[in-house]
Amino acid sequence: MRKLVLLADSHQEAGLHGEAETLWRQVLEAEPDHPLALARLALLLRTAHREAEALPLLERLVAGAPERLAYRIALAETLGMLDRHGDAVAAWREVLSRDPQDGPGRLELARQLAFTGDRDGAIAEAAAAVSREPTSPEALRLLDFFLKDAARHVERSGPEAVTPAAPSGGKRPLTILWRRTVLEISQSEWLYGVLLARLDRPLRILVHEDDAHRPFLDDCLVPVFNTQEARSWFEEARRRGHRNLGLYHMGDEYGQHDLSVYDHADWIIRNYLRAPTPERAVWVPTGWRNGVGGANPAHLPPMALRGIAALFAGGIDRSPARLRMVEVIERHQLPCSIHKTAGFGRGYGPSQYAALLGDSRFALLPSGNVPDESIRLYDCLEMGCVPLLPHAPRFFRELGDPPFPQFPSWDHLPEVLRRDWSGIQETADAIQVWWRAYKERIGVQVEDLIERSFASTKVD
Repeated sequence: MRKLVLLADSHQEAGLHGEAETLWRQVLEAEPDHPLALARLALLLRTAHREAEALPLLERLVAGAPERLAYRIALAETLGMLDRHGDAVAAWREVLSRDPQDGPGRLELARQLAFTGDRDGAIAEAAAAVSREPTSPEALRLLDFFLKDAARHVERSGPEAVTPAAPSGGKRPLTILWRRTVLEISQSEWLYGVLLARLDRPLRILVHEDDAHRPFLDDCLVPVFNTQEARSWFEEARRRGHRNLGLYHMGDEYGQHDLSVYDHADWIIRNYLRAPTPERAVWVPTGWRNGVGGANPAHLPPMALRGIAALFAGGIDRSPARLRMVEVIERHQLPCSIHKTAGFGRGYGPSQYAALLGDSRFALLPSGNVPDESIRLYDCLEMGCVPLLPHAPRFFRELGDPPFPQFPSWDHLPEVLRRDWSGIQETADAIQVWWRAYKERIGVQVEDLIERSFASTKVD
């Protein structure tokens, strides 16, 4: 048995996961509660994003050794990945009852409470984490996010909401009309922190349930993924005489949406480069994933301290570009860390992904649904990585020719990685200077678009 265990462990360390899994299962056939086999196989399955298979192994580990915090932490993490947020909350509370000083565990408890809808509990746990580590960037950022998120959910409206009056002597507010599920899956931190960051007027947030009517009012921005459902609202708002109506079109990855709704909007913000759009429209990047972006540049680790040479984490099997990238990496045995997941929305959580990026020098960015653009580019920029993606002329032109390494296809990745990168810190610094300036420029464009509309319309 000892030889079989050593062989399985050596296979897993060498990255031969299929062979290692077979050997670990042989160990468990002979000894069902073998702790090392359970732990190593659970780790292998979690790495392959097979959390449902890992879960019973972790439950057996915790039952067999309830004093081992590492097992309890892995169980709590896995429950969260399976969207069993209530069970994850209970598991994290058990961890913290045994180790109250576990700061990361408290933050994860706060996130799981937020997923269950317990915003007050999430705020309380995040605040407790800050009180224990007042200088923790992650704890401070999470508490700030929860507090802002709670404020945005305070107001819920009916279909006849009244346009708010401007404060005495002040400016008319901009109201954002969020459908709840659109808000939950959108890059709202990007919207508030970059696109609207320069807007010098009050910002009002209204959130309505999916089965409720969107209110009609002036001076508003309507974020949507599907233009079909938005068109009827814009038509009716126009019929009622409402003015200064903005549309934030976040979908249309495949360029197949009906854009006739644009005719009824006073101004448009849209993601994804497509055919020419009206003069009153501005293209903006998709932005980073909520929970990844908003990083403080001063807290980004220097390249010399980053342990991963080049990282990709995501689904692979359905993307020709990603399959080609992996094929090149494997053929040339390049020093890349590939974390295969089950696909969109089924990979690492924001904090775990941000931690991986923060420990990576390069980020590999093969295309997904869209040939040029993907959210992972902006995740990588926020976390200070050097992005590696084949040159896309139109997209790079829209970005203003960023200072990224240039190469024509994934077949050229070996020569890119084998260049002399002794000056990688200077490259990363130049990218960060460009990125901060680019975000500022996008904010200026959006501010100009919105303010011109406010200036040209008067509301009663």
